[in-house]
Amino acid sequence: MNDKPAYPPDFCTNPEWLVYDYAVPEQSFMCTQLQENAYHQAGFMDRRMKSLIKGFFPVSLEELEHELEKVPLEPSPAAYVFQIGHCGSTLVSRALAFSPLTLPLREPQVLKTLASSQRELGSTLSWLSHGDWPR
Repeated sequence: MNDKPAYPPDFCTNPEWLVYDYAVPEQSFMCTQLQENAYHQAGFMDRRMKSLIKGFFPVSLEELEHELEKVPLEPSPAAYVFQIGHCGSTLVSRALAFSPLTLPLREPQVLKTLASSQRELGSTLSWLSHGDWPR
């Protein structure tokens, strides 16, 4: 029996679908389903939000790529704000959350992992080659 929930048909746009983290050595993502209100309750989208998550399950990079190929991607406008710590960004993020047109994600764990893996490229600590990282 497969315990993994089915991928939603709107995988790329469904706010209840969260790719939480990336295990670089295993080439596997930790995924979960999360209600949209939990995004607003979470102070940050990293390990501090585990109490809001009911369970994780791994999805390999190959599985994720396969599922993403099924999703018709429609370009949509997106805005990203990156900042250094202790600059008032959490306040800005909470203010943006009052608009139904925005879904702020404060410090997503998967982006932290990807940034770390990019900084390690070319070093003895790296699990990825320069060619593997963009994938």
